Amino acid sequence: MKKLTDFNLTDALRSEIESAVKNRRIPHAIIILAGDFQSRIDLATYLSAASLCIDEHSFPCGECRVCKKIFSGIHPDVQYYEREKDKKEFSVKIVRESIKPDAFVKPNEADGRVFIIKDAETMNPSAQNAFLKILEEPPKGVRFILCCDNSASMLETIRSRATVYSLLKDNESDEDDEKSLKLAVELANALTSTNEYEFMSKTGVFEKDKELLKKVISKMQVLCRDALAVKNSSIILSGEKDCAYKLASSLSVKNLINLIGKLNELSDSINKNANLNLLITRFSSVLRQATRG
Repeated sequence: MKKLTDFNLTDALRSEIESAVKNRRIPHAIIILAGDFQSRIDLATYLSAASLCIDEHSFPCGECRVCKKIFSGIHPDVQYYEREKDKKEFSVKIVRESIKPDAFVKPNEADGRVFIIKDAETMNPSAQNAFLKILEEPPKGVRFILCCDNSASMLETIRSRATVYSLLKDNESDEDDEKSLKLAVELANALTSTNEYEFMSKTGVFEKDKELLKKVISKMQVLCRDALAVKNSSIILSGEKDCAYKLASSLSVKNLINLIGKLNELSDSINKNANLNLLITRFSSVLRQATRG
């Protein structure tokens, strides 16, 4: 059995997941991003075991009958789905004929069920829309874990309803993560300022670093979702409590939703290799507009 320390996670994310597991507050919808294919599946399996483990003190314990079956890939309440063989897309047929009916079946052995989609980025729009209907009102005790290389092809309506756990690439470090989070916090705080230059002056660091811009956008998405969580008295994910509360007190729910949508659009543009200078210009203008829309 893999331990959480075996996964290439930032210290902050590892601590966040540990807390969610310890308090039995694992989200009902999770997107696992980046890393390699097998690491994403392994983390999804780990989270499944953490959700359903029956040990009273440590979960996943790796020793109870539930854990043993899950880590052996034979537990009937943990289901894996992937696109049909020789198909480029994950079709709506799989959602309608397999996932949806299965989601409303009572657990066989455990207290809940977990549905893992191995290649969620290949879900076509019809499949995503059909899946969204289940995600919006999931049956009690059901969790969905979507594994994907990146979420650019995922509908905003799905991304906004899921908690994102991002694995580090082999050449990334905690220092890179801390740098991007610090800059994201500074930019998020600057968005609430009336001084536009304060925000613009911080974007110069992106001129030769598209990867940094990509990471900062991802961090800002989490910060904005945290601000929405504050308004709904939910748990924040980034660990940046002060920033989340500042955003929540300064921006309306509508503004925050607009901001998340714009950040998602910018993320999509980066993944499509848009011109960096144009991206930086858009980054500055559309985010300021979103906070005032």
